[in-house]
Amino acid sequence: MKAAIVTHLDQAPIYGDFPAPKPAPEEALISVLASSVNQRVRSQADGSHYTKTPELPFVPGLDGVGRTSDGQLVYFLTRDPKFGALAEQTVTQQQLMFPLPEDADPAQIAASVNPAMAGWMALHIKAGQVVGKRVLVLGATGAAGTAAVQIAKTMGASHVAAVGRNPDKVAALSDLGADTTVQLDDNIALAALPPADIVLDFLWGAPSATVMMTLLKARRDHAAKLIWIEIGGA
Repeated sequence: MKAAIVTHLDQAPIYGDFPAPKPAPEEALISVLASSVNQRVRSQADGSHYTKTPELPFVPGLDGVGRTSDGQLVYFLTRDPKFGALAEQTVTQQQLMFPLPEDADPAQIAASVNPAMAGWMALHIKAGQVVGKRVLVLGATGAAGTAAVQIAKTMGASHVAAVGRNPDKVAALSDLGADTTVQLDDNIALAALPPADIVLDFLWGAPSATVMMTLLKARRDHAAKLIWIEIGGA
């Protein structure tokens, strides 16, 4: 089968022939239709991610959309260190497949799930109760940040503030559910940020420190809980 193949960690994957995977009894063979190349996949391919690097050569890719042997369209995750999702075929476990409607767009779903999961998991698992809370998304103009704005609103946040660098994208976030939008380089607007109960931080570093001090200094109740979740910094 054709695949993206990692042969050296200091070189880009090559396009070539790779042995097709053979599913174990508890696995399913997937014919891949679409898979995303996100930062997690890039760090897998160059060996910089903190998880164990597979033995060379290997096919990178962690998830995607494809069809099972009986034709079912599914979103899938793969944990096989040798046979990732950036290939014509891969294998996955039954519990890591999720059926999709036939009219679903494979490319759109493959590209959207990873960034959307970043915000959803942070809110659902780390933050807990979101209904009625004030959420600030720091780094809201990236794919994950933009999704987080919409997810926070869908989960019942009473107010969603979005802070980002790209002025055009920041302005467009109002149509996606943001109640307040602020450009990161607008010091006056940053100083007037509304209070927040939960911060989803996709930026880290100096921008985060600036916003954190702004929020803390402006708080009327300094004993009130502020949940600050750094995403993607590991």
